[in-house]
Amino acid sequence: MKKIGFLSFGHWSASPYSQVRSGSDALIQSNKAENVLVIGGEILTRYVDWTDRSTCVLFGDGAGGQWLMPLAQELSRQLASPGVSALALPRPPQAPLLALQHGRIAQREVGAQIFASNAIRRFRSRVGEPSAVISAHRCDSSPGGGELRLSLSSPFDPHQAEGFRCPLFPFDRAGDVATMLLDLLRDCRVTDVRVVAGVQQDRDSNTGLTLLFKADAIPDSETVVFH
Repeated sequence: MKKIGFLSFGHWSASPYSQVRSGSDALIQSNKAENVLVIGGEILTRYVDWTDRSTCVLFGDGAGGQWLMPLAQELSRQLASPGVSALALPRPPQAPLLALQHGRIAQREVGAQIFASNAIRRFRSRVGEPSAVISAHRCDSSPGGGELRLSLSSPFDPHQAEGFRCPLFPFDRAGDVATMLLDLLRDCRVTDVRVVAGVQQDRDSNTGLTLLFKADAIPDSETVVFH
């Protein structure tokens, strides 16, 4: 699975003690991200003096469109290296807890999109159309105690399979995450999509590995097929 870094920018000022002067510094020093999601927002409206017509028109919240894309372009330049991409994802200003919740949702959706687009492309170029399986699992390491998993496989190559894990956070609804995955697969034109009924265990009892399902190994009575 590809690693994804998420950067959120507020008002930045130079600090003589800072060892990180750019987005590239942060990722190079951490060496933990292959893709970067940039989330920006501004809330200057609440601080602007609207009686001063010489300045209020310059600092409205809508001005984000003037700086966000140049920022994304500058980050793309700074982070330019093989295998690294930067995504700009504008969001309106929100309360901190709500922003955190929506940020997690965005992280999950973007991660699923990157996984699906890359994995489906590989399947189609090598063995043809993949089959997809969505399953719910107990997972003690997940913040919400469970996760949904998406696996892609093909009956024409039993040795090839790829999986993606969607951890659930408190207040997440598994049905919403499953709907997101179903919509994503529909957008990618995957026609053989199956959802495993019930909640499954975290690991395979025989191998001890993370449990993922292949479409051809699940009894028809235990799945719901979406076309």
